[in-house]
Amino acid sequence: TKQETFIFVNGEPHRLHGLLRGRHTDVALFRLPDGLELPSFPYEIGNSDELHIGNFIYVVGNPMNMGFNVREGIVSIVRAPERLNVINAVPANAFMVSNGLNPGDSGTPAIAIRDGQFELVGLTQGTFLTGQRLGWVIRINSILEKIRPYIGRIRTADRNLP
Repeated sequence: TKQETFIFVNGEPHRLHGLLRGRHTDVALFRLPDGLELPSFPYEIGNSDELHIGNFIYVVGNPMNMGFNVREGIVSIVRAPERLNVINAVPANAFMVSNGLNPGDSGTPAIAIRDGQFELVGLTQGTFLTGQRLGWVIRINSILEKIRPYIGRIRTADRNLP
């Protein structure tokens, strides 16, 4: 069995080259084909270790494949419960958010506001189906630890990571 991943730009498919697939972080990193340039994410990378209960966030997603959608929420738990172990997620790598996530949201940005500035603090992962409004997000810091060997320097809101 062979799996290939493509990105469509202006209707044209471009094959992506897999660099990393992290089972416990639920993150994949791909290298774009030579010559293909995409717009960069417009916000700084934040520090998810500095989140507190009650921090305001936005979840940017494509719920149920209905199109681009932005929803507000708050950080409701700074360390996800051990219950995440049953789906091979690492609770220490995640935080809980008050807005439930929907199919199509997984892997989309979670953005916090600090000092009036937007910053990326994680990637959405899932929601508890039996609990409305109980979603969790993988911390950007745990993602950065995994992808750091594959990138040069990442500029963040508070520091430059090697």
